[in-house]
Amino acid sequence: SAAALCIFFWISAISFSIRPRSRATEGDSAAAAAKRRRHYRKPRPKTRPKTQPKPKAKLSVSPLAVVGLIAVACMLVFVLCGYVQLFEESSAVSELRTELAAWKQSLAKAEQTCGEKQERYEEERGKFFASEELFQRYISTPQAIDTLQRRIADYESNLKAARSLLAEAQDKLRGREFIRLDEHRQKEAELDAAYRQAAKAFHIVEGRIQGNLEIREKIAAKSAAYERAYRENRMHRRLYELVSGKIPGSSAKITLEQYIQTAGFDSIIAAANKRLVPMSDGQFELCRKQNPDSRKSKEILDLEVLDNFTGTRRPVGNLSGGESFKASLSLALGLSDTVSQHLGGIQMDALFIDEGFGTLDKKSIDGAMEILMDLSGKGKLVGVISHREELIESIPQQIHVTKTRDGSTFTVETSR
Repeated sequence: SAAALCIFFWISAISFSIRPRSRATEGDSAAAAAKRRRHYRKPRPKTRPKTQPKPKAKLSVSPLAVVGLIAVACMLVFVLCGYVQLFEESSAVSELRTELAAWKQSLAKAEQTCGEKQERYEEERGKFFASEELFQRYISTPQAIDTLQRRIADYESNLKAARSLLAEAQDKLRGREFIRLDEHRQKEAELDAAYRQAAKAFHIVEGRIQGNLEIREKIAAKSAAYERAYRENRMHRRLYELVSGKIPGSSAKITLEQYIQTAGFDSIIAAANKRLVPMSDGQFELCRKQNPDSRKSKEILDLEVLDNFTGTRRPVGNLSGGESFKASLSLALGLSDTVSQHLGGIQMDALFIDEGFGTLDKKSIDGAMEILMDLSGKGKLVGVISHREELIESIPQQIHVTKTRDGSTFTVETSR
């Protein structure tokens, strides 16, 4: 149908493309005729035109006809090729059908063979394996089998070489004593532990030596400053020991303050003895306790009494009441004399004695009053508080204090 359609179009194109070519007709305009003459003819001399014969009709082929002819030719070729291909495909289909029948026969034979082999496989597998899963575990690829075979061969080769070496070693060990490796290993472990401990100690000692060397270098660099500081510290320590009473080699511990107190106290004792010796008729003298072996610094200021009649020393606590009064009065007077002597700007012009005379005998009272009257004559005010009649009679100026319910009253008596 396509070929017939192409032929129809080609014939129509040819019929429309055939037409006669002639000159301009009478119906053409003069301008159109002039234009054609200008384009298709050359200028000629003005002569009388000759009578020309009428042109004959010519056959001309248009491009559309050519295209149609080419299309028809292509369609014919296409149809021809289609017939050829259809013929070849029909032949191929026949061959394929024949081959398919052959394959079906081969497949039937293969299925039959496979079934037989499957039955044989099940029979043989049942002899060695209980299930298919157990059999699959032991299936190996040819590559794995080759690898195992090579490993087996290597193992057998190594085993043969090891047996050969073992035989040689057994030949060499014939006649030799067997050594217990456990004992040697234990001894080796002990020696290794001892070595490690010694190495550790060595490193510690080496570190200490290095540190000591560095310290020695630092000490050497600062030895001069250290010596100077040592001398200064020694001097300061010696001075501190002297001040604090910590004298090396001495059992007595006397501070500087106590030393100064003892010096002043000795002067007070000396002034007190000037009063005590006359009052005691030369029997007693006060003295500071002398005990170099004592380790109690407070005992440095303790008093003792030297009895000139017996030549012995005894504590002041062993004195009787009258003797203690004499010693106390002597110390008070000695303190007054010492203060007035060493500090000229300070005068102790008043002295008050409260009781104590009641323990004295007549002779002791007279001696004490004599000393007091002597002090009074030197411009000092001496006041005695007592109820003894002997004192009242010997004191010219008196103040009498009377105690009543409304309070105490006093009267002053300037002379008796």
